[in-house]
Amino acid sequence: MNYEQAYSFLIEKLESGLPVYLTYHNAGHTRNVVDAAEHLAMAENVSNMLQPFWALPLVAIAGIKIQRVVGYTAITFFVSLVIYALCLWLIP
Repeated sequence: MNYEQAYSFLIEKLESGLPVYLTYHNAGHTRNVVDAAEHLAMAENVSNMLQPFWALPLVAIAGIKIQRVVGYTAITFFVSLVIYALCLWLIP
């Protein structure tokens, strides 16, 4: 299923079919939760580049030290941080 289709379907259902006594968990609250979840997912991806736990098995197999990998992941971290920050700032 397409994310955008599912999102618009659910928001439309919340706007049109939600009882009036449910004032907190409405469409606006759902939009805020989705936005916060997307921002947290981006931040988690950036932090995974700085702390390369995914690289530990690769380092063990290759027989090199983790210090050789961390320099490359630090560069990737800073470049991605700038890109993600610009996207969050420019894209509403």
